[in-house]
Amino acid sequence: MPGSRKPIFHDRFLVIDDVVWASGPSFNELGERIGIISQVHEPRNVIEAIERALGHAKPLADWVDENQLKGTNDERNDAALV
Repeated sequence: MPGSRKPIFHDRFLVIDDVVWASGPSFNELGERIGIISQVHEPRNVIEAIERALGHAKPLADWVDENQLKGTNDERNDAALV
């Protein structure tokens, strides 16, 4: 959760239709170390928690504006070279 010092969620969840998978490792680290991805037995509870958190979340466009991440990747890369 951007801007949060202590995120609401620790694990990573993948929701496909009404099936929820929980991943201990970060998605960008999958395959680098041993980790477990398991199907959640009470998916409705997790889905409801995610929906509550998203209800309080800031729209991505607002977060980008506040963090000055404007422009394309090429424009940001060009600016970094200057």
